[in-house]
Amino acid sequence: MIDNGSAVAESGRGELLLFLLGRRRKVRVAGRSMLPTLRPDEQLLYAPGRLPTVGAIAVAQIGTLWVIKRVVSIEQDRYWLQGDNRAESVDYKDVPAAHILGTITGRLG
Repeated sequence: MIDNGSAVAESGRGELLLFLLGRRRKVRVAGRSMLPTLRPDEQLLYAPGRLPTVGAIAVAQIGTLWVIKRVVSIEQDRYWLQGDNRAESVDYKDVPAAHILGTITGRLG
């Protein structure tokens, strides 16, 4: 589960079962924009279709690019996404809810 502070816990048996049942999908971290919370090449699970709350980590599609970023604010179904590593992150403001693919639910160990 996500701690809206910053941490992403290891996926427990429930999350792994949901993955096996097709209710969770896997995504791999590329880049350093989410350090120290997420490391490059780390594998995560996300709940497709679940819209994140402020503080949660989202998977979004911006054009052809998939991004994993923290939700900073939500206004009128528009999301502001930002990396935890501000020095190496590109922010995405005004992202429509339709571009949010899901919410990170845990990490694969």
